[in-house]
Amino acid sequence: MKKIGVVCFDDFNTLSSGWASISGEKAFRVNGIGDLNSSILWISNLPFYFYKKFNLIKNPNIYDHQFFRTSLKMICDELGLDDNNKEVCRVCSQIFQRVYSLGLKEYDLSLEDAEYRYNSALTTCILSSNIRQVPKGPYSAELVQAFKESTQQNQAMMGEPVKASRARSFSFPKGAYAREILSQRVPTNTNWSKLKDSEVNITIGTKEENKLKGSTSFFKMISEKYKDKCLFFKINVTYTSKFFRSFATFAMGSNYQRNWITLPELIELAKYSIVEILEGYSCDSQYLKFDEIDLDADEYSYSRGLYLENLWTAYALAINNGEYFNPVGSYLRAYDRVYCLKAAYNFQKNNLRVGSYGTGRIVVYLKNSEHALATDIARSEGLLPPSNMVKKND
Repeated sequence: MKKIGVVCFDDFNTLSSGWASISGEKAFRVNGIGDLNSSILWISNLPFYFYKKFNLIKNPNIYDHQFFRTSLKMICDELGLDDNNKEVCRVCSQIFQRVYSLGLKEYDLSLEDAEYRYNSALTTCILSSNIRQVPKGPYSAELVQAFKESTQQNQAMMGEPVKASRARSFSFPKGAYAREILSQRVPTNTNWSKLKDSEVNITIGTKEENKLKGSTSFFKMISEKYKDKCLFFKINVTYTSKFFRSFATFAMGSNYQRNWITLPELIELAKYSIVEILEGYSCDSQYLKFDEIDLDADEYSYSRGLYLENLWTAYALAINNGEYFNPVGSYLRAYDRVYCLKAAYNFQKNNLRVGSYGTGRIVVYLKNSEHALATDIARSEGLLPPSNMVKKND
């Protein structure tokens, strides 16, 4: 079994010294890259800029701080490890070793030819042939574009942060959140059909709490006629209610111009926006099956939660050199944005500035005087506030 180590350099500009630990063992001092055992897969505390600056991309056994997707710094914030690099190395190397062991046990994922990110390596293990295939038929091009545009990872804010504020991250418990995301209906990527124009050529939504006529009957028709289907729609958003503009404007934060949306996101978007629907497509739905994994096991284990986070986000990664996104990933990302939006709303309605949200995490810009209020809101939403912030409040 491969061993996983963590190295935290004292100075990103020199990499001349730091702390290191292997598989949770006692941390030890190192005097640079040359002190790192080449048989160990090392996760460093280096942001990508410095990782690339020192050309460590060419080193096959050293990775930047986000190899397991959640950054080393974010893990420290969530676990209250502060800036004690000696302890960070010991605790995080043990966590990462356990994540590696889960992947090895359940998918024989040995990381002998490690990808740039762990969830990228998982993608090759979990995508079935149905999910990987480009849809066939006359609508293939439209659907490929729909999958790409609907797989938005992060929702960003408009405008600037509040002066004298600091970004704080609130997250759902990883294991419970992954179980919720992975237990929803998703597309099979089979039996695609185009919805009748007479059914979907409609303008629906809400303008400043005033629901447009026909919106309720449209969603009722969809829920009855297509209850066992997954749907994608091509849309134009013509109005966003003022309260939501700063943190929930459609497509803000996307890497692509968006005109496509899944049904779960459309249902939420129509609560505060005016949406013109141009066309729609449906396919059969399914529940994902994991013969190797018991989603109910060890829900409160941090390492298992991190593993499951990498698992569900793996579905949303593009394959074929970034050219093809799949419909399952589109749906999982949509569920994620919807859950995060509902929590973000409660921060925003208390006049706290939401910066971004996605992957089970909401970033809020806070002044020190707002920490207690934000912590109360987070707990009411089932979110975990940063441990160091809670300690200061206590």
